Amino acid sequence: MARSFSLVDQKLAEADFFLKKLKEAGFDFFATRCYASAFTTAARSVTYAIQAVMKPVPGFKDWYTQRQKELQADPTARFFHLLRTISHHVGDNLVSGGSGGPNQPTRYWFMPTKDLPEVPQEDVVTACEQYMVMLVDLVYRCYTDFGPEINSHQHYTAEHFAKLGKTIEDAEEELFGVRGWTEVPGYSEDYRWQAIRDSLVGCEIDHLFMEYIGKEAPRPAGPDQTNVPIQCD
Repeated sequence: MARSFSLVDQKLAEADFFLKKLKEAGFDFFATRCYASAFTTAARSVTYAIQAVMKPVPGFKDWYTQRQKELQADPTARFFHLLRTISHHVGDNLVSGGSGGPNQPTRYWFMPTKDLPEVPQEDVVTACEQYMVMLVDLVYRCYTDFGPEINSHQHYTAEHFAKLGKTIEDAEEELFGVRGWTEVPGYSEDYRWQAIRDSLVGCEIDHLFMEYIGKEAPRPAGPDQTNVPIQCD
C-alpha cells in the first residue's frame, strides 16, 4: 500500500483522546463544547483515513460499500456525519445545557437546530461513546478481513508468504536487505518468522479494541515454547 494503516490507528487514538477529555470536562461547559467538537472532527476523519489507505487493496471497494450502507442506516452515525458537516461549514456547535450535582454526574445534550433537527436522545458523552464503538468495530473488521495487507504481524508469516510464492529469505531481503538475517543455528523457521515480527510495530491500538469491544487484533501464534533451544555457557 502507498500509505501505512498506522494513519488510521492514529486517527482512532486521537478520537479516543478527545472523548476521554470530554468525559473529564465536568462543569466546564466551554471545555465540553470544545472537546465534543474535536472528538467529532477526529472521529469523522477515521473513515476518510480508512478509504485513503485502503483504496489500492483488492476487494476493499466492495467491502467498504457494504460498511457505508451499515453506517448510513444507523441514526447515531448519520448524526455525527451531519454534525461534522455543520461544524465545518457553518461553525455551529450543538452541545447545549446540562445537569449535574454533588452526587450526580454532569451531563450535556445536543440541541436540535434548523440545520440538524434530529439529535440523539442520549447525553453528549453517551452518544459520542456509541459512535466511538462503531468506529473501533469498523477498524477492527479491517484488521480481521484485510490483516495481511495492513498489519505487519499478520503479513510476515510463513503462510502468507507461501501464498505469495515467497520464502522467509525474501521477507528478510524485503525488510533488512540481507537474506538469512534471522538464520541462527538451532532455531527453527518458526522462530525466525517470530524474530521478524518482533522487530516490527504491528497493530498500535489493541488497547482500544479491548477497551471498547473487548477484542484483540488477530495475530499469528508464536512458536512452540517447549522447543526453545537451551544455550549452555
